[in-house]
Amino acid sequence: MMNVFYENHAGERIDLNSENIILQYQELFNYSWDAVTKSRKITGFKRDSATIPVTVAVTAEAEEEYLQIIEEFYRITEKDILAVVPGKLHIDEQYLNCYISGDIKQDAFKGILFQIKNLTLVTDFPYWIKETTYQYLPESPNQVDYATLEKGILFPEFPFDFAPVHGEKILENPSFKDSNFILTIYGFAENPQITIAGHHYRVETTVYEGEILVIDSIKGTVEKIGRLGEVTNCYNARGKQKSVFQKIPPGMNTFQWSGGFGVDITLFDERSEPKWSL
Repeated sequence: MMNVFYENHAGERIDLNSENIILQYQELFNYSWDAVTKSRKITGFKRDSATIPVTVAVTAEAEEEYLQIIEEFYRITEKDILAVVPGKLHIDEQYLNCYISGDIKQDAFKGILFQIKNLTLVTDFPYWIKETTYQYLPESPNQVDYATLEKGILFPEFPFDFAPVHGEKILENPSFKDSNFILTIYGFAENPQITIAGHHYRVETTVYEGEILVIDSIKGTVEKIGRLGEVTNCYNARGKQKSVFQKIPPGMNTFQWSGGFGVDITLFDERSEPKWSL
C-alpha cells in the first residue's frame, strides 16, 4: 500500500490513505508540457505553475471523529495559505511542493458521515522530487583504506601508492538526467572547492568550525550559516570561472575534494509524474 500524506510547512500531517481519508491518487499521475515555438516551429518545452484537481473521500463511524477530521484537514492546509509557504504532498519517498488552495465539498448522502472533497492543488514547481543524500567525512592526511589493498599488506617503502587517491570518492546520481542539488560544507574550510565529474564548485570564503556553507542550485543561493544561525550571503564569493549551480550529471561521477572537511550533497530527482515502481 502506498504511503500517501500531506505535510504542511509546520510539519503537521494528514494521512491520505487511511480508513478515514482516501485520496484518488491516480489523478496525480497526469501532467502536460507547454510547447515553446518560434517561427511556427517547436523549439522546446516548458512547465511553469500547475493546477491539479484531486478527489478525497472522508468518512468516520462517529460524528465527533468525523468533525475532528474535517476541522484538522482545514487547519493543516490553511496554515500554508496564510504563511504563503508550500506544504508537501508525499507518495512514498517522493513529494510535490504545493498548496491546497481549494476545497469544494460534496456530501454524498445526507445524514451519513461521508464527504467528498474536490481539492485544488497549485504549485509553481510542478515536479515530483525524490532526494538522495551522500555524506563525505573529513579524512586524515595519513588515512589508508586497507580494505582496498591486496590481502591488507602495505608497502610504504615503494615509490608508488597502493592506496586510493586521497579525497576522491564516487557520487552516483540515480536519475536519468542532470539533477539539482544542495551542497553543504562543514567548517573548518578555507576557500573550499569540490570537483564533481571534472566541474569545480568553489567559494572564496572561510568556513570556521561550527559553521556551514550551503550551495542550493534550485534557489541559486550561496549562504554561510554561523554557530548561532546567522546567515551570510556568499553569492558574490562564488567561483566565477565555473558555475557553482551546474547540475550533477546522471550515473557514476568522481567526487574530489581536499578531504580536510566534511561534505554532504543531496541530489533531487525531479519528475513530471511520480515513479510507478519504487
